[in-house]
Amino acid sequence: MNALAVALGGAVGSLLRYAVSLWMVRSHPAGWPWATLLVNVLGSALLGGLAFHTIEQGALSQPTRLFLMVGLCGGFTTMSTFAFETLEYVRMGFAGKAATYAILSVALSVAAVFAGGGVARWLAN
Repeated sequence: MNALAVALGGAVGSLLRYAVSLWMVRSHPAGWPWATLLVNVLGSALLGGLAFHTIEQGALSQPTRLFLMVGLCGGFTTMSTFAFETLEYVRMGFAGKAATYAILSVALSVAAVFAGGGVARWLAN
């Protein structure tokens, strides 16, 4: 049952990431990996909120937690694409752009985990 929850969540998360990528390609200028940055920050915020509900509230059952936190968030966010895009910037000679993207992605994603937890805590009160 737990493996099925992770697999289903991963499928949903991956499809959502694909949909965001399609939308971003159509609506934002090329030249910056907006879709990857967006899904990683949004996924981190969601994970922060879900972690609050799991750790502080005990509000999620194990299958639900696995579906949402491991499957959905894991399938939605993408460390591998982030790493590849950063490497591509370096390979093309854009070391400054690579560093900016890496620092911005990590900083915003970590901040989003905290923000997601804070919003969930605020909503719970």
